[in-house]
Amino acid sequence: MQPTPRYQSDKLKERKRRLRKFKIAGSVILFVLLLGSVTYVTHLPGLRVEQIIVSDLSYTDRSAVELTIKEQLDGRYLGLFSKANSFIFPRRAIKRRILSLYPAIHNVNIDFRGRHTIAVRLTEHTPVAVWCDIPVTPAVILEHVDEAGDVTASLPQIPEDRTGSNCFFLNEQSVIFAQLKGSVPEGMVTFYGKIIKDPLRQTYAPYKEFTDLLDFTRLVRRLEIVITEVWTTGGEAYTFVTQSGTQLHIDSEDNLVEVFANLQTVIDRDAINKAQFGNIKYIDLRFGNRVFYKLR
Repeated sequence: MQPTPRYQSDKLKERKRRLRKFKIAGSVILFVLLLGSVTYVTHLPGLRVEQIIVSDLSYTDRSAVELTIKEQLDGRYLGLFSKANSFIFPRRAIKRRILSLYPAIHNVNIDFRGRHTIAVRLTEHTPVAVWCDIPVTPAVILEHVDEAGDVTASLPQIPEDRTGSNCFFLNEQSVIFAQLKGSVPEGMVTFYGKIIKDPLRQTYAPYKEFTDLLDFTRLVRRLEIVITEVWTTGGEAYTFVTQSGTQLHIDSEDNLVEVFANLQTVIDRDAINKAQFGNIKYIDLRFGNRVFYKLR
């Protein structure tokens, strides 16, 4: 077999080179046409989000949320595709932005309602208590502490004046999520102390400790004692203030069911009725079975 002449080999290589360039050029043209078509479609008025429906909110400004969503719909992906397109609008980015900006909101659901409308359903935290920003300082040591012979954490000093404070809602996880506008809702306990910086998103106490504190306020209602406030300096000891002004001192490490049992024993043993209870300045429950109380 005779070898292929050199000029034929060069001619074949040139033909392959041209074919390869033609394919590349064709692919580029096809890609540009496809990209242009998709870009054009995303900007069609018939597929543009024109209406945003946001659910009613109790602790968050709905108009501010709507503005946040509109800002997320403004602009383009990669400088080409419209973010306001009904099919490719930035659902996850909208959720992340809302959750990062509005602490009262804990869940975001976005539904597609036709070619021009999206419905944003927001779920807010449920308040279980209130926290107010009155500074709490340690109180003087009680007289009976030396008699008991025990070293205890300092109790909070309870000021008489509650005016001028800012109050916020706490959810069941003990997280502050919204400022309170107006008076404290009836039956809701107000907490003081511990948090000293910007309170929003701050945790008042660990979940179990916070739950125990709330459970204790419910337990004492069995004795017709209504707790309205809970004070602490740093969380080592707590003072519960009742509707009548009587203070109940507890240690944070105590079992609150046992503390309640000790309180009930003292009330039953000394036959303290509702009127007499109002004349008690404080009841100190931090020493196990040794319960101390002082009259006004």
